[in-house]
Formats: sequence, structure tokens, C-alpha cells
Amino acid sequence: MNRLAIITGFLGEVRNRYMVYQGNRTLAEKLELASRIKGVDGLELCYPADFEKPAELKELLARYTFGISGINFRSRRSGKWWRGSFISEKASERQEVVSDLKRASAPARTGDDLALAVREGRADCGIATRAVAATRGLEFVSLAWERFDLVLRRRDYFEPGPQALFKLARSPELASRAVALGGYEIADSGTVLLNR
Repeated sequence: MNRLAIITGFLGEVRNRYMVYQGNRTLAEKLELASRIKGVDGLELCYPADFEKPAELKELLARYTFGISGINFRSRRSGKWWRGSFISEKASERQEVVSDLKRASAPARTGDDLALAVREGRADCGIATRAVAATRGLEFVSLAWERFDLVLRRRDYFEPGPQALFKLARSPELASRAVALGGYEIADSGTVLLNR
């Protein structure tokens, strides 16, 4: 969990209708600048601009060890939409921002749905596990590691269902599958952490 994050949009061009407060920067320049800000350990990325070169984004996030606190759909008064996006006089600009919004908010209810959307070009990125990306040949940027604990009543622990699950959690078959999929840490699987 990031303690302090900054939106990349504030690290690039900032302006209003009267003046430009600071010029634009490349993605690499923005992340390098963020790395010099005391206490910042995360970024709120701007879509679609920060995702134009996924391999570069992945490399920069790894280099500076930033977490990602959020993804901001950015279409207002910046870059090509300086005159407006949804209210632009040009029909082509309005259609472009609507298309980008649809791509950014396309529903994917499962990792498989998301992978298919990326493969078909209906989405650029989304939140899923490393295993989903690896088994579909997609790039992966790690945002966070999550720990999952199973909580159950003591009397239920000894029932056949939970016992079968704990046996599987300690099995060599699960360990080899976790290695093959990548992104899973199962060393403590099946360990009782609290018994009250």
C-alpha cells in the first residue's frame, strides 16, 4: 500500500487558459522527477497517455520501485483536448474521447474476459493476476502483492472439505502449478496462524 502517491499529470504540463505553469515532460522524465520527491512511493497513472508504451512503463515502474495507487482517465483540457473533449466543436475529437472512455471502462468480469478484451484490442490494460497474463502471452506490470487468509470456525477445520483443501495446499502438485503460472507465493499455505 502506497503511503504517498502523486498523479503523473501534475508532473507534466500544467496550464490554464491564460498561461503555462510548466512544460510537458516525457514519461521517463516524470518518473525520474517523482523519484526525487521525498516520501513518494506510488503513482496515479493517467490513461491513455502513460500507457502508450507499455514496455517502457513497466521498465520505469520497476526501476523506481513505484506502486500504483490508481489509474485516472484523463481527457480534459490537456494535450489534444485543450479546447475540450466531450464538448469539442470537432465531431472527430468527440468520437475519439468517447472511444477512449469506452476502452478505459469496458467491463471485464474475470481475468479471462480481460485477457480476451486486451487481445482483441477492446482494452489496453486492466487488473488481473500474473498467471492470467502469462498464460495468455500478455505483458504484466505488478501493482501489489496480496495475502489471502482463510478464516473458519475451529470445529469446521476438521471437516472433510477444509481438510481436502489443506491437503491440496501442501501438495507438490500445487507447488509445481504455482511455479508454472508464476506470481504465487505458497510457502506458508496451510499454516494455522491463529487458533482460538
